[in-house]
Amino acid sequence: MTLTLIDDHRVLDLLTNPRAAKTGGYATTCSWWWRLASALSGSRRGALSRRTAGFDPAAREALLATVGRLREHLVIVDLGDLIPAMAVLSRIQPLNQLAAEAIVAAEVLEAPIEVAIDTPPIRSLAATRGVPYRVV
Repeated sequence: MTLTLIDDHRVLDLLTNPRAAKTGGYATTCSWWWRLASALSGSRRGALSRRTAGFDPAAREALLATVGRLREHLVIVDLGDLIPAMAVLSRIQPLNQLAAEAIVAAEVLEAPIEVAIDTPPIRSLAATRGVPYRVV
């Protein structure tokens, strides 16, 4: 099965609108999973929190329960498996954990990255590493 690595905003898109899914499977990173779960729990103040602020409380709780079981729906690459390669990558180019995790996960999965929100550090590193990167 061909996988596509998606960001937290794309995960939310797919969970709230399953018709947005294309053929093939999806994967995400532990960091993107964390950001989505914490936004739904109300403990963040970023773009995901703003997107979910207007959700009906019951729908939000149901979505949070689904996100808690996200491994049933998506491949989630274990951060512990990625850290050694992330460390090597950070010696080559300065980058944050989110970017390093996304690029290494995509390389391990041999998957393109598909995001709803453009992230220039990830886009730049993806271009350098030959990882397909697309904003949808």
